Amino acid sequence: TYKAAPVTVDVSTNLKKTLSTTGNTVRPLQPGEFKFYLVDTGTDTTSNADDVLIGEGTNDANGKITFPQITYDTAGTYKYLLVEQNQAHPGITYDSTKYYVTVNVTDSTQDGQLDYTVTYQKATEQGTLNEVVFRNEYYGEPVEVIVKAQKNQINKDLQGNDYTFVLTADQKSIE
Repeated sequence: TYKAAPVTVDVSTNLKKTLSTTGNTVRPLQPGEFKFYLVDTGTDTTSNADDVLIGEGTNDANGKITFPQITYDTAGTYKYLLVEQNQAHPGITYDSTKYYVTVNVTDSTQDGQLDYTVTYQKATEQGTLNEVVFRNEYYGEPVEVIVKAQKNQINKDLQGNDYTFVLTADQKSIE
């Protein structure tokens, strides 16, 4: 009997993570900082208790998201839900967008090797995407700074408003 050889698929090819910052805050991505889930939701495509976790992915320092590869030994269409786990890191606003990852495995040439395509789709929209980008934002926590200064003048008593002072930072002044 004929049976095609299994095919191993990397669904991570076009998955990215970005972390934008506000103001003068600089906050690079850390490898493994964010987690993503690839879930088989069955035929209803909504999250519920019957979901099967297919894989857990993480980001690298450049934002590439990777999942373990998946091996298929049967032709068919496999549709998964792709989500980011909200880990509640301080100052981070997480991207709650849900995507579908569809792997279409075929044996159309009957040459003993399964073929596949991977497509991405935003769960709330029609049409396919070339890539999936999860966009998080980082807002630095406010910090209170107390600046103390003292002006001394030799041989003359200071009067109430003899001097003014300006505190500057990054070309912006606070008076």
